[in-house]
Amino acid sequence: MRRHRLLCVSKRHYSPLKEIPRASIVIPTMRNVALRTCLDSLRAIDDDGVTFEVLVVLNDASAEIELIAADFRDAITSIRSPVNLGVSGGFNLGFGAARGEYLIQLQDDAIVEPGWLKHLVERADSTPSAGAIGSLVVDENHSVIDPGHIVWRDGITQRGILADGCEPEHYSECSPIDYHGSVGTLIRREAWQSVSGLDDSYFPAYYGDVDFCLRLRERGWSILLEPKSRVIHSESKTSTSLYVSFLIQHHCKTFSARHADALAGRGVRSTDPKDLEREINRAKNQPIHATPAPPTAKELAALEARLVREPADVLRRDQDMRTLFSSWLEETIHHLESENQRLDELLLTTHQANQRLDELLHSTHQANQHLGEQLTTLEKAYGANQHWAAELETALLERQPSRLHRLFKPFRALLTGRRT
Repeated sequence: MRRHRLLCVSKRHYSPLKEIPRASIVIPTMRNVALRTCLDSLRAIDDDGVTFEVLVVLNDASAEIELIAADFRDAITSIRSPVNLGVSGGFNLGFGAARGEYLIQLQDDAIVEPGWLKHLVERADSTPSAGAIGSLVVDENHSVIDPGHIVWRDGITQRGILADGCEPEHYSECSPIDYHGSVGTLIRREAWQSVSGLDDSYFPAYYGDVDFCLRLRERGWSILLEPKSRVIHSESKTSTSLYVSFLIQHHCKTFSARHADALAGRGVRSTDPKDLEREINRAKNQPIHATPAPPTAKELAALEARLVREPADVLRRDQDMRTLFSSWLEETIHHLESENQRLDELLLTTHQANQRLDELLHSTHQANQHLGEQLTTLEKAYGANQHWAAELETALLERQPSRLHRLFKPFRALLTGRRT
């Protein structure tokens, strides 16, 4: 495939590697000074004869990042874009300039372990139908944080890791997954070409990698995890940015609509570990087909068009996305205001209900007092009746007319209308 016109490149530095490398490692970066540690880890490996080049995409990078790239000028190829192309656009730009058979995605704060690239390349060589192969991602303590992701029916993604799956030894075999992020993923050049690259409309970030992997699978390529290949990556801190929340929600909606048919057979999102395990097994049991057909002329033409990005077009896309964000933010604020109003109404209703309850409790208390008084009266009456009945029984048994006369005197007075 011929080298594409890259309108966002202003200047490039090439590493001294003369032969065509087997792999091209692409690292888009903007502001993260952890890039230095990442490049140090790459400089420290030789990966048992697997030749590779490193391309750093300076994606509207800061001056500090420019200085770091300059420090590694003897070991990297620097590609500059005057505007932020986004994650997918940055990888496309790097892949378009890459020379290797295998294209490697790497984040600028990742640290590779010795043998990382070797195991990815060996798996790719032995599995021609593998379009993308992900590394096992561990943290600084070597606990597994990403063994590949699953995608639920509603498009929401989740790491395919169970409570007992944090030990690297738990992952011993290469297996299919739904998708892998950009922390150490090998992509076969033909696979990248056959789906016309990553879709940079998922701008500036989120869901580009998910969409890419599903399109690869729809094209007939397999997505695999190679646990022998390991990358160290710090857990990302959850962003509180409303813009990030908007991007995830917006791109998830777009992604779900595009892949509705493929997602129809997925599980319904659940917090039950059994459901997560079921989805992990579903992903593992996806078939590995024969090698797909080479990219068509139409697919290659679409890729070439995607690689040509005028800075003005990128800035316009950024502005369009922020306009959508403003509308989303207004809707979100309106929704929150409506919810607050509804909450106020519920609180008022609750207050009124509590007042009514207090009134009912007071009435109940008064009723209980009155009932207690009535019970006391009845008890006294019952006690008096018991005493009268006992006297009547004694008078009858002992045949005492005078006593009987006294006992019945109140009734005679009642019958004749006289008081005693």
